[in-house]
Amino acid sequence: AYCVAEHVLAGWHDLSHMRAQQSLQFVSLIDDTIDVWSTEDLKLVESLSEVARWSRPDELEALLQAA
Repeated sequence: AYCVAEHVLAGWHDLSHMRAQQSLQFVSLIDDTIDVWSTEDLKLVESLSEVARWSRPDELEALLQAA
């Protein structure tokens, strides 16, 4: 999962300049139905985006409605 977290972080970092120009909220949808995400990986992703878990569709819906 570290490789996946690395790619997610790189993508959000590459797009971070857009946050300064616009009011944007980044959301990462994490598939937590299999245990591949470590606590450290999630903390890294949470540092640049809101995290919604696949097993909790209400989280994603709430984040998208708030945007």
